[in-house]
Amino acid sequence: MNKLFTIFCLIWSLAVCSQNTIDTIDWKQRGVRNIIKTNPLVPIWGSIPLTSEWRLLYEMPFSHNQSFQVGASYLGKSPILKLAEDSIMGPGIEFVVKGFRLQGGYKFYFTTFRNYKQEPYNYIPLGIYVSPHISYSTATFTTHAASVRNVYIQGTHYNINLLLGYQYYSLMFDDLVVDLFIGFGWKENYWEENINGVTRTFVLNTANSGYYGSNFKFSLGFNIGFRF
Repeated sequence: MNKLFTIFCLIWSLAVCSQNTIDTIDWKQRGVRNIIKTNPLVPIWGSIPLTSEWRLLYEMPFSHNQSFQVGASYLGKSPILKLAEDSIMGPGIEFVVKGFRLQGGYKFYFTTFRNYKQEPYNYIPLGIYVSPHISYSTATFTTHAASVRNVYIQGTHYNINLLLGYQYYSLMFDDLVVDLFIGFGWKENYWEENINGVTRTFVLNTANSGYYGSNFKFSLGFNIGFRF
């Protein structure tokens, strides 16, 4: 894990330091727009199973074909868990789910940023891109009664990925940007049980958890946002 994280940081720093100063001045003078994004589906099922994710991403261009994207999410209780809670657990049992997710990536676009509407100060990051990406998320699961006794289960996911994506500008809805991506990488998912300060870690592997317990990460998803 440490070696992979070090390689990721080296690639990231190389990308930042290798930008051309003249290009930087040029794209700033043209007026490149930033983008705020989210995903309308992840409140149903978040990055950790049985969570609801409220995601906010911010993409900020750094040159004529590169940008930096960071994101933060609040993780709560999934509506699917709420449904199971109401129909299976019975009255008086209510789960409490709290957590967060942090992510970041550096996007290399194959083409320079374009101005589809041909308006002043309206260049936006569009087209095919590749992106090293890192993500960390964690959430605790408990009930009101169990939390009083310091009893909870905590799930943690972290992964490093290489994504291939395509970002395009919607002509039907003004200012709407759609970001599609697919990729693969390395991941580690684990769960811990805490009972009065005594922690037990559940070992996940392909034998007992299949793909979820493996270190192989496959990514497929989208985000939508608005330029500003």
